[in-house]
Amino acid sequence: MERKMLSRGKTILSGIFLFAVVSLVVFLYVNSRDFALSWMYRNRSQEITLLKKQNEDWLSNWLNCRNKDANEVPSVLKLEDWFHARARLEVSTLTYWSAPIVWEGTFERSVLEDYYSKRKITIGLTVFAIGK
Repeated sequence: MERKMLSRGKTILSGIFLFAVVSLVVFLYVNSRDFALSWMYRNRSQEITLLKKQNEDWLSNWLNCRNKDANEVPSVLKLEDWFHARARLEVSTLTYWSAPIVWEGTFERSVLEDYYSKRKITIGLTVFAIGK
């Protein structure tokens, strides 16, 4: 019986010793930069640092552009600059919510061409036809 207690005690002490050694190895690995296995993570760390710097550069450039744009006076083409509702009295030229109905002779083509040629514009048109 005494022999079983002695071997059981040795087993418990051996387990505690093994746990302590493993804990020490993990502690040294985590806290040491020159540990044998850290070479695997060193390159990844450099990549992460580079990516963070690129993100910060992108963000600062974007914010600088936004600030620059905020200081500029926006060039907006006003309706009265290109549309003349009274040019054609025989047809409706405005909806009841004041949207222009464009007819030949009611707009200045040169003003519109000058304004839209300086911008990247995409135009979409949707037509619904209901037949009976």
